[in-house]
Amino acid sequence: MSTSQDYTYYSSSTSAVPSSISTSTPPEPPAEVPNSCGSSSSSSSCSCSCQNSSSSGSCGGSSTSNYSAHPIRYSNGEIRQVQTRLSSRGYGLPWGHTLSYGSRVDGATTAGPNGFRWFIAQLPQLGKDSSGNIEVILVINDGVWFNKSGSNYVARFFTLDTLTEDTTNKEFVFTDSGGRVFKFFSFDGTIATAKQGQFKSYTDQAGTTFTPTYNGSNQVTSLSAGSSPGISYNYDYYTSGNNIDRIQYVTLKRGTTNVRRLYYTYHDTSASTGNGLTGDLRTETLEQWNGSSWDNLGSSYFRYYTSDTYDSSSNPGFAHGLKFVLKPEAYDRATSGGTVDPDSLSDTTLKNYADSYFEFTSDKRVNKELVNGPCWTSSSSSSPSSYGYSFGQSSNSDGYNNWKNKNVETLPNGSTQTVYSNYSGQVMLKVFQQASSTNKWYDYVNY
Repeated sequence: MSTSQDYTYYSSSTSAVPSSISTSTPPEPPAEVPNSCGSSSSSSSCSCSCQNSSSSGSCGGSSTSNYSAHPIRYSNGEIRQVQTRLSSRGYGLPWGHTLSYGSRVDGATTAGPNGFRWFIAQLPQLGKDSSGNIEVILVINDGVWFNKSGSNYVARFFTLDTLTEDTTNKEFVFTDSGGRVFKFFSFDGTIATAKQGQFKSYTDQAGTTFTPTYNGSNQVTSLSAGSSPGISYNYDYYTSGNNIDRIQYVTLKRGTTNVRRLYYTYHDTSASTGNGLTGDLRTETLEQWNGSSWDNLGSSYFRYYTSDTYDSSSNPGFAHGLKFVLKPEAYDRATSGGTVDPDSLSDTTLKNYADSYFEFTSDKRVNKELVNGPCWTSSSSSSPSSYGYSFGQSSNSDGYNNWKNKNVETLPNGSTQTVYSNYSGQVMLKVFQQASSTNKWYDYVNY
């Protein structure tokens, strides 16, 4: 699997270094400028939940952020949907289960362990394109690309991360700039296809190595740290039905004692709900062990487009394309505390509760986003929660100070923010224009 080649995914460590930042500061900033959670200063009753493990500006809104406030990547219109609901830090192993969704991923023709287009940061993997270039994927939005040059792999841009291939041990070794080492099974033909490019081991900065356990079906079943009693993450998969081999439970244990777990369900085309295809992640529920049974700590719900036949009015999406996201608070409101099946709710009803609703262009860029359902007054383009995006490109040569992509973001009150990005996806210039006014504010970065 490889990510779309019209854009290079990168982490904060791969970006060019700004040589100067120029920001024009008005006497009084307009109230419509998004704050760190994307709501205007006059909408304090609306809350924003920004769950992200990256330092690359997940919630957007700042002058140098590569993302909008909710967040959409300005340069290519991809969704950044990252969430961690199970985590621990014991025995020198900060670990957990972090999901990220790839709306602009090329080659997503098979479902992963957590469904189509969902990636697990703690079960990292390699992507490979037709030229043999390699992408290291933890959070899909922050994948690091290495171009194949003979027997070497050369990192794109300015990253200090390295990737080498050990042909003797049939593995790739990825070392990040912080000194962490991840090993992956290579693409050697003697390795089972299901294991090629998959996670082999992790070594922290202190030199302690953690190795996952695989079962006979080449699925990760556990990863442990420490002893007496130690902790472990344990993975159980569906063994029957249309969603066989998808993760059903991820359980955190201390010794042999249950602590918490994530419980997953998936859409099934045979159910005829029209809310997702077989293999699409449906719900994620966090549960806590009370000594004898599991207590529900809240669920998230996901709904998808189901057809690749694009129509800007009737089907502004693509098969497995994310349509709705309801996090636990929104889920509880929509389902009356879990007493109503969310699949029974129409799209119109769900818009009154959802944290996010997405529409796309024919090339999978988000061009409309509705956020924070409880604050919505309508589904029209003038709704206080509606954000629009329109895209353009230049024929400029590739360069860190030449703009390649332009995105005009229309904010809920009609103000616009025009964002210019270079060929590597870094924001160069933001121009904010206040609605019904000629006033403009400029933020410029020179690399």
